[in-house]
Amino acid sequence: MRFIRALPVVAVLALVLAATVSAGVVHVNWNEQAKLSGTPVISFHVQTLVSKTSGKVSGWAVVASVTNKTSKPLRIKTTQFGLALFKDGKTLDPRRATLMPAAAFSPPVPKVLGPGKTWRGTFAGVGIPPDGSYVRVLFGWFSGPAVGGSGFNWLSDHVQHWCSASCSVFGA
Repeated sequence: MRFIRALPVVAVLALVLAATVSAGVVHVNWNEQAKLSGTPVISFHVQTLVSKTSGKVSGWAVVASVTNKTSKPLRIKTTQFGLALFKDGKTLDPRRATLMPAAAFSPPVPKVLGPGKTWRGTFAGVGIPPDGSYVRVLFGWFSGPAVGGSGFNWLSDHVQHWCSASCSVFGA
């Protein structure tokens, strides 16, 4: 039964990864860092945001990387990776967002990212953000000796005004 449930997610990931020029592709090249006591502990890079619809199947993807900047292991849970949709570009509180969780990762995100190591890949989900949404990328949950405490997730400082190919402000 698990295989059958996973099939639509795999189909969406394949659809989005095979995106062509007709798909919504925005190269954003965002670089951000999480710091503890002024010292960078994790760096985040968002290269591209993608959306695509084919027939009744639609999906989104984020091409990104996460780097452990510390000398200690970093635990990662993928349950909070995804897109956070806001009504404006200034809101930062994830409790005021509509969340679109990631359902697939390629390659898989390691459960523990070693000191100085980087995960590079794509995470994707089902559906497409509504036109006019302000999209931030949600990474996380990060915990362990590298970050101390109970951990945290990361909501991108950068925001993308989302608009489909039929909308004239895509990428604005």
